[in-house]
Amino acid sequence: MSRRYVLLWMVLGVLGLSYWIDPVHFYARLRYPTPPDQKTQPYGYVQQIPVPTGFTRVSLPLDSWGYFLRNLPLKSSLRVHLWDGTFYPKALPVAALLANSPNTTQVQTTQVPVWLRMQYFQQQQRPDSLSITLKNGIIARWTPWKRGQRAGKLKGKTVWEKGAAPDSSETGWQKFQQWVLEQTDATSLLKTTQHLRQTPAVGDIWLLAQPTPVVYLVVDVAYNNTSGQWAMLLARGGTPAQDIGLAIAQAEKSPWVIYTPDKTFEVEGHKFSAQALRQF
Repeated sequence: MSRRYVLLWMVLGVLGLSYWIDPVHFYARLRYPTPPDQKTQPYGYVQQIPVPTGFTRVSLPLDSWGYFLRNLPLKSSLRVHLWDGTFYPKALPVAALLANSPNTTQVQTTQVPVWLRMQYFQQQQRPDSLSITLKNGIIARWTPWKRGQRAGKLKGKTVWEKGAAPDSSETGWQKFQQWVLEQTDATSLLKTTQHLRQTPAVGDIWLLAQPTPVVYLVVDVAYNNTSGQWAMLLARGGTPAQDIGLAIAQAEKSPWVIYTPDKTFEVEGHKFSAQALRQF
């Protein structure tokens, strides 16, 4: 057998072994053979990201939903975790990654606001205040869940009914969060939020429900008194990544997305008008 055929069989053997060891990322490695980007971002929290020239951050109450988002910690690395916890084989275009992204579940784009809202109410020691309308029609509340009630059917409607032992422990809260995320989609966000105004506030969402749901959560806002424009930091989930990242503006490659009232804006290929802005 010639040396050429020996080398060919060796290459095929290595590829076959790689596929057998880790078939999930085999094709990704072929497409992105370079090592992941090791660069880091210098800011520890959302509020530390400098605003664009001429803009000033809007003031927020210390115990508010918006203040919680503005003070979210950031990861030092920009490496994105895949659904199974391993790293994506190539650096993705994100301005920053949130440090409190869930590590045990996928974060679809529609689940990001709900996940962070649950973290907010837990931090405020008010988990019973959480109210999310799920895709099955029931309103997710911690109070009936910890008492042992579960979603069931009664005359074709989804209702709370006795289904488990009472559990108000941390483990019970984690199971409740997982159930809420599994039942969250664009429909549930539309039912939970309202379109109340044309200008953004921290904690609002930009939602495109059709044809494929696209959701961005506003985690910080600054205003320009001279131009009347708003600058926003927008968070979104990855599919099928575990991490929550800050989007990069289309034009200036900045984390701040500029919005002019009564005009559309574009981010990561998605175009939004004021009608897409919704509030909890």
